[in-house]
Amino acid sequence: MADAEGPSQGKGLGRRRGAGAGSGSALSSDLTEMDLKCIEDVHEHGWQALSVSGDQNGPGFTYSIGWPVTVNQPDVLVFGLPSELAHALLSDLFSRLKNGLKLSHGDCIAELIKGYDCAFREIHPSRYAGHVNYSLWYCKWAGLERSTYRAMQMFWPEKGTGFFPWEDGSGDAITAAQPDHSQARCN
Repeated sequence: MADAEGPSQGKGLGRRRGAGAGSGSALSSDLTEMDLKCIEDVHEHGWQALSVSGDQNGPGFTYSIGWPVTVNQPDVLVFGLPSELAHALLSDLFSRLKNGLKLSHGDCIAELIKGYDCAFREIHPSRYAGHVNYSLWYCKWAGLERSTYRAMQMFWPEKGTGFFPWEDGSGDAITAAQPDHSQARCN
């Protein structure tokens, strides 16, 4: 359910495959309740957050839906944080984007987490499947060309050290919690 502070966040929905096809002109009878809720949230709030529980294949994650359409910025995915915290970080970031912040690969943004910077890397398109499916579905529904879609990964630093997963001195736990999706997937 949407609340006064921002869009709803899906919980425990699993990795959605083949999130659907359609366009902005699709009849509502072609859409699921989840599709309609997503469309409503993006229309009303500018975005929606979707959280996916972790499993044996990897850590849980939360990602934004709708930013390429509403603020002309990439959607953002964050791994390894409780869904409520990830949603709060994305909400703060969305406010900054609405006020003119532009995201680029390699950016560090101060104070999304008190006392720490968060780093951003562009997600390689070969990593979209299983991670931003619903965002891709929404953008397709809204008429955005797939070739123009971009997504970024937000990285949070290790508490105490401030190291990011790729930095020398970072612990194994922070690296496991935040797999880096900026590189192409090798099959």
